[in-house]
Amino acid sequence: MLLLHAIAAAGIGRIEWAQGLRDRFLPNDPSVTALEHEEHLFGSTASVVMLIDFIGSAAPAGLAAKLRRWSAELSGIEGIRTVTSFLDVPLVVWDSPSSWRVSTLGEQPEPLAAADRHPLARKNFFRRYGRGTLLLLELEDGTNTDRRRQQELISQLRHWTAAHSQDSDYRFTPAGSLPFQAAAVDAARKDVLLICPPLALLVLGISSFALGSFRNSLLVVAVAALNPLSTFALAGLLGWHISYFSLIVIPVIFAVGLLDNIHLSYGYHRLRKLGENPDSSATGSAARLLTPCLWTSITTITGFCVLLWSSLPQVRQFGALCALGTAWAFLSSFSLLPFGLAKLDRSASQKDEGREPASRTQQNWELVLARTVARLHKPGLVLPVSICALLLAVPGLFRLHINGDFPLLFAPQHPVTVELKRIEKDWGGVASVSFLLKPLESGRRVDPAWLDRLENFARLLTQRELVSSVSSPAELATLAIDDYRRSFGHGPDEEQLRDLIDGLLLPGRERPPTDRRGDALAAWIHEDASLLRVVARVRMMEPELFPALVRDLEGFRSNLADLFEAKLSGWPLAYKNMEQRLLAELIESFALAAGAIGLLLFAALRSFRLWAVAVLANLVPLTIVLGAMGWSGASFGPGLLLAPGIALGLIVDDTIHFIFALKEGLRRGLSVPDAVAQTLEHSGAALTITTVVLIAGFGTLGLSAFSGNRLLAIVMVSVSVAAWVADLLLVPVLVKSAKRFALA
Repeated sequence: MLLLHAIAAAGIGRIEWAQGLRDRFLPNDPSVTALEHEEHLFGSTASVVMLIDFIGSAAPAGLAAKLRRWSAELSGIEGIRTVTSFLDVPLVVWDSPSSWRVSTLGEQPEPLAAADRHPLARKNFFRRYGRGTLLLLELEDGTNTDRRRQQELISQLRHWTAAHSQDSDYRFTPAGSLPFQAAAVDAARKDVLLICPPLALLVLGISSFALGSFRNSLLVVAVAALNPLSTFALAGLLGWHISYFSLIVIPVIFAVGLLDNIHLSYGYHRLRKLGENPDSSATGSAARLLTPCLWTSITTITGFCVLLWSSLPQVRQFGALCALGTAWAFLSSFSLLPFGLAKLDRSASQKDEGREPASRTQQNWELVLARTVARLHKPGLVLPVSICALLLAVPGLFRLHINGDFPLLFAPQHPVTVELKRIEKDWGGVASVSFLLKPLESGRRVDPAWLDRLENFARLLTQRELVSSVSSPAELATLAIDDYRRSFGHGPDEEQLRDLIDGLLLPGRERPPTDRRGDALAAWIHEDASLLRVVARVRMMEPELFPALVRDLEGFRSNLADLFEAKLSGWPLAYKNMEQRLLAELIESFALAAGAIGLLLFAALRSFRLWAVAVLANLVPLTIVLGAMGWSGASFGPGLLLAPGIALGLIVDDTIHFIFALKEGLRRGLSVPDAVAQTLEHSGAALTITTVVLIAGFGTLGLSAFSGNRLLAIVMVSVSVAAWVADLLLVPVLVKSAKRFALA
């Protein structure tokens, strides 16, 4: 097994991060297809936005010159293709009543003054009330799908920002989807480093007290720590692309491996206290626990394998990694731990702590636990309390509501959350949703009524609660008409108006080689594909309102169906569609996991009555905790919906161990009360230790930067405590209350 771990370790250096859109979102999502199409045609201009806040209330002198210098500096960073500012916004210039051309604001004598009345500039490049401007950074091809290039780009942007922060007139902030992804990956990595060491130390202290041996406890933790490392190394060998979402697998696999290790090591030390030698203790504990640990591993693996039917790549990967890690944990535990414990014992002297009997303190707490629990085994107390708790909890289940939490991935006080809220307050958000409009009759001259339709469309969008601004190339035509009227005292005639609208809104027409309108209009019009782009800037920090906005956007798309073939695009839509599908699939997967684990429990226990006891013992604590959440008004987000499935897969383990130990006593001819008493004495302490390990393992998730992980910690700790109470109190009472049991 050590050789297999060593071979797997070769894959650590080959781990790659998921960067492709179809690695992170629904592969068949129309918004993802549209987003890929948009990035191919218009470039990934929304991937990075450099926000430039003015410290004063107005733009400092010399802003245009500084913008040109900053754009040149940023363009020199590897991975950035072009940098766009409001100076590059197109402007129609009338040379005469019958002649016009496309210029840019940067070519005007006073670009700031011209930008102040330009709708495309105001809506896309300026902070609210004109207190800042921004630069759009278009990335080179491949940067969005190469993690190494992204890291280098983000690092250089941070260095550039730090170097320019000395300018007291400006505040620089990189924003957009790429910095957000980088922050999420960095936070996930820090989570692993923050969570795993405290968890290992807690488990080391707990197991040292329980086993009476620090050295043996160190072996227990070391064997468990191999499993997540080898799991991710195998993923690297298989060429899987790992996402930050998958890093939560590390503490989960670590905790799963610790459960079997605790049972094995506790069984080993119990045999040693009875006078067995190290080798026979190792063989005996492994033989006694092989069947229950095998079934607990199978049920846990089954629960995770249900996720493989998901349409979301990240969910499938999470399920595959957890299932693989659980299998690794089982193999590692039974191939390394018992014989490692025996090896440590043999190499120790006669005075070594591993060879001495357990301390009086250790013996006392085990006896106190067994006797205290035995006194509480009163059907007249346990059953009524359980029934009352269920009656109170069930109505709470109907109060649970599902609510997406993107982009509130981080805890409320996390710097990323604080900064995102500041950006939305100051800028109205930097996320955008695009309408890609392909004219249905691109070869014909358009009707001037197009202008009114697009303006009304933008006006309706702007009235939506989360939409800060909407820009379209139609606004450029409207501005051109106003300039014509201002210059010549009257508006253009119908033919001039048709020529103007044709030239701006019908791409694909022949252009003179010196005509720069293609470059200037590139952000809104793509000539080769005959596409227009309407861009809506949206706020994202109120996720409860976003589903209604998505429905409105879909409805607005039909308003232009007679003129355009319209597609919706944008990162917020891709995230929201992924989240909605995730919410639905995790409910389905929990139902499938519960059914599959129930069947496996029946196959393992081979007794309908014992199966019914096991099912009740696991559904009761889960129902009580979820019902309490419902009464508290808590909502289920994508991260929290993992909790019931994970909890069910883990808490059923202790029930299996308890019932297998009970059946062993019954086989030896003990009465039901005596078998229960012996099970409590021999297994109650081990179940308590594994529960404490689960509490420590998931409790440390409360240190996570992600709000979903913190809520997961609360649910898992609560369910673990409730399941421990059910295993030690409810299961024995149900067993004693039954008239007959299958002894086979």
